[in-house]
Amino acid sequence: MAGQFDRGGRANYTYLHPASGVARLEAEIVTLVHARGRQVQFDPATVTASRSGDTMRFVSRDTAAGVDITRSYTVRGGSIDVAVEVTNVGFTPTSAIVAVAQQLSSNRQNPPTYEATQSETLTITDTSGRGYTIEAAFPGTSDVGAGDSLAAAVNGRGGGNPTAQAGRWVKNLEPGESVTGKATFSVNLQPGALDTDGDGLLDEWETKGYPLADGSVLPLHRWGADPTRKDLFLQLNWMKSEWETSGCDRVNQYAPTGEELEKFLICSYKNTNSYRPSISTLRQLEQLFAQQGIALHIDAGELYKSADMVGYSERHGGKKLDHREGFFKPGESKGLALLRTRNEMLGDRVGVFRVGVIGDKKEVGDRSSGEGMVGDGAFFVAKGAGLNSQDMLRNTILHEFGHTLGLTHYGAPGRPTGVRPDQFLPDYFSAMNYLYQFGPFNFSTTEANGRGQRPETCRPYSCFDGNYSVPADWVSLQLRGNHYGTNASKRYVEVEEPQNTDPVVQNDDETVRDLTIAAADQNEGKAGFELTEGQDNGIVTLRNDNVLRGQLSNLGLDDHTFTVTATFANGASHTQTIKLPGVLKPGSTADVRIPVPNAAVLKGPKTNVTVQVRSTSGVVFDERFAVSVLDYNRDQAAKALSELERSGADQAVKDRARARLDTAHTGTPAPQVPQKSQSPQQPAPAPQPAPGNDGGSSTAGIIAIVLAVFGLLGAGAFAVSQGLIQIPNLPF
Repeated sequence: MAGQFDRGGRANYTYLHPASGVARLEAEIVTLVHARGRQVQFDPATVTASRSGDTMRFVSRDTAAGVDITRSYTVRGGSIDVAVEVTNVGFTPTSAIVAVAQQLSSNRQNPPTYEATQSETLTITDTSGRGYTIEAAFPGTSDVGAGDSLAAAVNGRGGGNPTAQAGRWVKNLEPGESVTGKATFSVNLQPGALDTDGDGLLDEWETKGYPLADGSVLPLHRWGADPTRKDLFLQLNWMKSEWETSGCDRVNQYAPTGEELEKFLICSYKNTNSYRPSISTLRQLEQLFAQQGIALHIDAGELYKSADMVGYSERHGGKKLDHREGFFKPGESKGLALLRTRNEMLGDRVGVFRVGVIGDKKEVGDRSSGEGMVGDGAFFVAKGAGLNSQDMLRNTILHEFGHTLGLTHYGAPGRPTGVRPDQFLPDYFSAMNYLYQFGPFNFSTTEANGRGQRPETCRPYSCFDGNYSVPADWVSLQLRGNHYGTNASKRYVEVEEPQNTDPVVQNDDETVRDLTIAAADQNEGKAGFELTEGQDNGIVTLRNDNVLRGQLSNLGLDDHTFTVTATFANGASHTQTIKLPGVLKPGSTADVRIPVPNAAVLKGPKTNVTVQVRSTSGVVFDERFAVSVLDYNRDQAAKALSELERSGADQAVKDRARARLDTAHTGTPAPQVPQKSQSPQQPAPAPQPAPGNDGGSSTAGIIAIVLAVFGLLGAGAFAVSQGLIQIPNLPF
């Protein structure tokens, strides 16, 4: 308990139990004295104050009332003792009335409801069982009362919600005689309000379930919650790809009509990059928090739920949102948008879960990595802004999740004094720091003080050279947050969310490119990959020259050689070796052309391709992509193309259709050895098959089949490989 006392007739105290899971209790203590028919005034200018240990004493005189008043306040743990002594210093007798009262205060929209009981003490109790019980003892008088205001309590009028307690002492005083009113106010936390581990979830909720406004209960005890260990619940949702949202993830093959051919051509150009986190990413998040004694429970829909969420049957995470390039509308408040997202996606589970959404970009054209509400329950990760590896995605989830746990880009206290917004702290080793967002996967574990060496990372940035003090992130996490750990009726919200102002958000305005450069020295040998947006990545089974187009990025400072292997659903694969300059040099990101081996055996309307990238440090990228397949024979292709050319489709669509199907209709083109496209900055080296790769290039596999079937040797074999001998009816 902490008290604040002034020279007037009022005092305030607050109480917060160290294991409290509810708002602190605040109360005001008021002293009222009447003598000679008037209310005594406490003129601060004439009051003397002194302190002895935990006792504050105020002495004053009201000459007109003819009395001296001594007020004493003593704080003892969860109790406060009040004593008011009134002495008649006049020359005639007077009737004196002393009243000591307290009024519970609440700045909450839905304050608790209390009930009053009278025995040896006058007690008011939170009727929910998840708040406080306040006992008031007034020795030496039976004139006590409880009411819904100070006046009601002092005058014994009661009221509907008794939030005030008072005692009165009345005595006729001879000159020199005194009367003393004493009161003891004691506060106790109800068992149902205990949060022993301080994670924002009451012990009762973690053992019996979390009550919702409609009377139902979320069984947190069956979802892995433990009142003796900190628990965090995270719901992760992500967008469908543009390809899926456009209806390209279909079951039935494309019919041989102009309309269906047009649909295939449109799907071929849709962005098929996935926003899904890998199961490995989710497990690494869990393991990181587990190392700090925090159980992170993740609902990622059908993809994944944490192993200890055995009783969690209705999943809400996963791929729930349609694709849109800009998650936030131009000009809208990102804080209010995230607040709306939080409420829509969590509903009445908002007091238990935080929610993260993985999508394309924050706004169209924005290349920054995300947005998070500080100390509240929602964040957004912009994977489409260039987060082309699971490590980058994983670290950005941690970064944005950290904002909801009360961390800023400069730790829990915010930016230290003297540090400009464009400066970074070189010794603050945390994923929250822009310098290290794509570096080691962790929050800071030690205090940052600015006395270390400036890292090479500071080269493209402005780093702060002075001293500062940022406590370790892990000991600074605000697990309760601004809304987390409050029930659906909001009764126990300690700080109400702003109604007319924007919630606090952290804008991650540095681009993904900037963050990649900052962490490049920590990412040697790592690479990112994605299929190129706006390029033709459809497969026509009539052709043997199908190519998928992607982009490979070197995430390290030094030049590296990467081996890119694409494995298709038909079991075939293609491998090429690509050398890329370091991230600070031109050409660190280059186009990659991936030939599709033996496309004739693929069946529409879609297929999967797994792309794996290796470097000297092992596998650095491994993801699966879905692409559209057009499985026509020659007659079907001719019919669909003819219909499309006679239709009202855009001329650009007709031109693309003719380019894709005309050759297939009139004759299969010769196989060609694929070359990696050149980057805009410098010529890219021609890809070479990796040593020992049995899959190899699709062209080599087809030539081997031709030789085996027809027994062509020597010059004949050369002629076939160059396409100089036409062999009809081969499934190229």
